[in-house]
Amino acid sequence: MKISKEQIKTGIELAEKHNVKSIFVNDKGEFFRLESDAKNSVSSDHDRYVSIDASTESVGLPDTKAVIAESTNDIATVKEVNAYIDTCTDVDSILEVVEAEKKGFNRKTIIAHATKRMNELKTKE
Repeated sequence: MKISKEQIKTGIELAEKHNVKSIFVNDKGEFFRLESDAKNSVSSDHDRYVSIDASTESVGLPDTKAVIAESTNDIATVKEVNAYIDTCTDVDSILEVVEAEKKGFNRKTIIAHATKRMNELKTKE
């Protein structure tokens, strides 16, 4: 599920206002403090809501920053994430993206590209 930068900002503000670590937003743009409420709002369809972690400003899963597209208000496309991966100079940065993908959108092309890039970096060491 894609959410805008504005929704991320609103989610972080709501989390801070209500003194909670995460806020959940569904595909209708509704915000929830409890994941169970977000789940119930979309008939338990996990693809129709995401969490926003206010402490790390990440989307989808705790402790991993989502890559936000600079040119749009949406979560980055595969092409944009792959371009970001190409700019990474260390394996740990790429692993963060891989973990976000596996627990979030799980886009196989990004994971494959990240694996290839990590192998390139490892051979340079």
